[in-house]
Amino acid sequence: MQRILQALNMDFSQFFSSQQAIDETPVFPLANMQIAEDAFRKYTFLFPQRDDVQFEMVAESISPLEKKKSEWEVHHCDVGGVMISGKKAKLEIKDQGEWLLSQGDAFYIVAEVRHRLVNLSEEPIQLISVYYPPRY
Repeated sequence: MQRILQALNMDFSQFFSSQQAIDETPVFPLANMQIAEDAFRKYTFLFPQRDDVQFEMVAESISPLEKKKSEWEVHHCDVGGVMISGKKAKLEIKDQGEWLLSQGDAFYIVAEVRHRLVNLSEEPIQLISVYYPPRY
């Protein structure tokens, strides 16, 4: 079984998942999307991990953090995005500066740059972010 999984480039859970990998379909149903979340953020991975999908797109929801600030992040890929809802956020790029974002504003961060996005409003903010190349 391990040889088959290696040949298919997947693990045991992927092989037996209910999701069928159909590389030809251009539509990705919400029911098949992977979700990861913690107390402050929710990530919905909009596209599956496929050889023909050349970037990663994520819908992000960031809760108001009150006294806690967002963690600093560094990605090994470029990331760009747009704030699709919410009132105010702050993008901080280490040793470069801070910028305020509001609904409709976009951002672009090159690979290997330490950054964080802080929700400054009383309600969640929603982002669509694109990672290139994908992180998987």
